[in-house]
Amino acid sequence: MYVLDGVKNMVSKDGSRALWRGLPPTLWRDVPFSAIYWMGYEQCKNAIELHNQHYVALTDLQITFAAGALSGMFAAAITTPFDVAKTRRQVDVGRDIPSLRASSVPGILKQIYQQDGFRGLFRGLTPRVAKIGPSCAIMISSYEMGKVFFSKQRE
Repeated sequence: MYVLDGVKNMVSKDGSRALWRGLPPTLWRDVPFSAIYWMGYEQCKNAIELHNQHYVALTDLQITFAAGALSGMFAAAITTPFDVAKTRRQVDVGRDIPSLRASSVPGILKQIYQQDGFRGLFRGLTPRVAKIGPSCAIMISSYEMGKVFFSKQRE
């Protein structure tokens, strides 16, 4: 009930637009992440398959798992500044005295860079990459296994 009470309080205080306040920062993070991830997945998978023909005997599942993990980690690293901006905005909304001067993602990124430098844009990179690599590997492996399973069911 606490979450629902919080949502009701937020809507009564800031109106229904408050429910969509986090959409722009989320899109700034997730759209580039997905584009980089899917393009990277295909590139990684092709490279591993080529390498696999000559040197190693990996299964299709292992290839998919590795390609998903590598691509996810790369996409996570590239999009970390957008995740930092999103997180900073989320934290700032709950403060009595906001610390962010801007509400737009580019403005937040500029403020982070001015205050904390380049390193500030990549705060939390290691745990983000460590979390996203395995989750992308599991997701894409499940997806690929599901494709194989259901294609066999239609035969």
